Amino acid sequence: MDVGAVLRDARERRGLSLDQLSRATKISATILGVIEQNRRDKLPDGIFLRGFLRAYAREVGLSPEDTVRRYLGQFEPVTNIIEVAKPGTDETRAEHGPAVRGEIDQDEAERQAARVQLLFGIVLLVISLIGYYTFGRWWASAPTALPVARPPASAIEIARSPSSAGPSTAAVAARREAATIGSRELPRAVGTEADLLHVDIRPQGLCWLSATVDGTRIVYRLMQPGEQQTIEVHDEVVLRVGDPAAFAFSINGMAGRSLGRAGEAATLHITKENYREFLRR
Repeated sequence: MDVGAVLRDARERRGLSLDQLSRATKISATILGVIEQNRRDKLPDGIFLRGFLRAYAREVGLSPEDTVRRYLGQFEPVTNIIEVAKPGTDETRAEHGPAVRGEIDQDEAERQAARVQLLFGIVLLVISLIGYYTFGRWWASAPTALPVARPPASAIEIARSPSSAGPSTAAVAARREAATIGSRELPRAVGTEADLLHVDIRPQGLCWLSATVDGTRIVYRLMQPGEQQTIEVHDEVVLRVGDPAAFAFSINGMAGRSLGRAGEAATLHITKENYREFLRR
C-alpha cells in the first residue's frame, strides 16, 4: 500500500496545502513532501520519523499509530504467518514465522538508551555529592591545619626604618615570609580554553540534530527554532543535520557557512585542524 499517497489524499480532501500543514505540524514542507513521496532514504530514523508521521496523520484525520505501522511496513519486513502440520494427522495450525523486529527493536533500543542515560546521571550525581562533601570537610579543616606564621617584630621595625641605607637581611626575610603567607591560596586551574572548539548551534527552523563529540553522542533530538546548544570539542565533533537550510551555527564566535539545501540531510566532521573550512567566507 502506498501510505504516502494515502496521506496526500487525506490532506487534499481537507483542502490543506503543504505550507498550511507545515504551519500546523511545525514540520518543514520539504519533509512533508518527502513523506508523501515515500522517499525513505531522505527521512530521519527512529523517533523523529515516527513523530513526523503521527503529527501528519493527526492533522488529516487518520489514525497516528496505524499510519506509522503501515508506513514503516512498506520498508521493513513484518512477521509471516506459516502453517505447520501436526505430526501424524492432516491438521495444520497457524504459527508466527521468523521476522525482523524493526520498529519494536528500535523502541526497545531507545528505552534501553534512556535507562542507561538515567543510570549514568545518577552515578554522576552520587560522585558529585561525594566530592562536594569531601571538599567541604577539607576546606573546613584547612584553616586549623595550616599554621599562620607572623613576621618577627624586629624584622618589621627594621623594614620600616627610614634610616636604613639598603634592605637588611632581616627586612628581606620579613618580606619573604609575608609573601609566603600571602601565597597560601587555592591554586588556579590551568586554562585550556585555547585547546577547545566552541560550537554554538542556533537553528532558525525545526531541525533534528545528532552530535557526537570525541566519540560520545551528546545530542540526539529535534531542536526548535531559536533554541541554543553550545558544544565544547577537544578533538572532533560529528554533526548529522536533518535540514541544513534551518541549521545555523558558529565556531569560536565565527559564523558557519551554509551546509546545503532544505530537506537534504548533511553530515559534518569538524576537527581543530579543519574547522576553518566550515566558516563563512
